[in-house]
Amino acid sequence: AVILLIAVLIPGVGSRLQGAQRWILLGPVPIQPSEITKLSLILFFSAWLAKHQRFAPFLFFTSLIAFLVMLQPNLSTAVILSSLSTIMYFLAGGKLKPLFIFGGAASLLVAILILAAPYRRERLTTFLNPASDPLGKSYHIRQITLALGRGGVFGQGIGLSKQKQHYIPEAANDSIFAIFAEETGFIGSILLIALYGILIKTGFNIAAAQPEKQQFLVAAGVTTWFSLQIMFNLAAMVALVPLTGVPLPLLSYGGSAYLSNM
Repeated sequence: AVILLIAVLIPGVGSRLQGAQRWILLGPVPIQPSEITKLSLILFFSAWLAKHQRFAPFLFFTSLIAFLVMLQPNLSTAVILSSLSTIMYFLAGGKLKPLFIFGGAASLLVAILILAAPYRRERLTTFLNPASDPLGKSYHIRQITLALGRGGVFGQGIGLSKQKQHYIPEAANDSIFAIFAEETGFIGSILLIALYGILIKTGFNIAAAQPEKQQFLVAAGVTTWFSLQIMFNLAAMVALVPLTGVPLPLLSYGGSAYLSNM
């Protein structure tokens, strides 16, 4: 996974799209190393943390992965990977004091990275004032809000979304929940969130039933990964956090992400 994260940054190997270099094209098949890294990180830390919880090596591994992902650039995925590894360290029995220090430093760094990049700064200002530029910076979130509103209680009906007709960017990927909500309404959205809740509860039940620490960490890590992505995606769709490029597990269209999820 680390080799792939390095390879994607090499000109001629990695493919650049919409200002980001996140894919490796193998003929007609695009591979997104950061999605493969999520599962790889869980498997690696499950084996490593089951034996010891030394903070310095943990910090090195986590920072290395986050740094390589940030070079793409992909801040939202770097945050998810860092959060995932931190939670796994806590579940493995790691000490809390260095985690709090690491969390504070990471939060400060994320704030600096947001303010340093114009497009991230625009996302933040758009989040704070969605009406500022309805046909420009605020276009995406306003179209999502329209989709949620059109859904009403029972929805427009399966396949009858208007917002997916080139109004909402990434309608099949990151913004799929807005289309789902428009077509199935509040009732359908609640049912979907309930299904995700059952999935997460089942995952943690499986983790709690494992007799060995490594098995527990694998199950807890995968469940935490899904939980983080569901939380980030849904929060962005209802404007609780700035828009981020995080797919919704098992629902967003995608190759590497869907394969890793399965």
